Amino acid sequence: MKESVFTFAFVAASLFAQNEDDKMILSDQGKKMFAKENKLVSQAVNNDITKDEMADLQKKDTAKQAQEAAATVPDRGSSDIMIVDPNVVAKDWTDAFKALSDLKQTNLIFVLRDQSMITNIATVEAMPGGYLMLFTLKTVQGIKYRIVKTGDIVSLETK
Repeated sequence: MKESVFTFAFVAASLFAQNEDDKMILSDQGKKMFAKENKLVSQAVNNDITKDEMADLQKKDTAKQAQEAAATVPDRGSSDIMIVDPNVVAKDWTDAFKALSDLKQTNLIFVLRDQSMITNIATVEAMPGGYLMLFTLKTVQGIKYRIVKTGDIVSLETK
């Protein structure tokens, strides 16, 4: 880190000089660097700027470099993490349940992450946000309801 700060300071010092009025001006070397076929690349190159203006320019440049560095994250191969819209996942589970129900499959079982099971399912409904699912269960005591996080569902099976 210290090397890059030193390098930046050296480059800045070689491109800019300070005059008697405490203004930063572009040195001859800086003018040559920013000139292209005797035409200035930027109108700001030949203008005098104050220390404050120089500091503002350096801050903007540093922020831009940080954004570019963040955008160029090295590829580390495949990742085990995939971001999926929860509404899509919830719809997939409800569609799978409906598809198996239409095939007249009985004893449909949702297996959860903790290896528990949801059985005797009458209906499955995705909540509007997609993060939760409402199960209507047929039990001996009558209809019961259970709400489960979509991410906790591992599989749908028949027995």
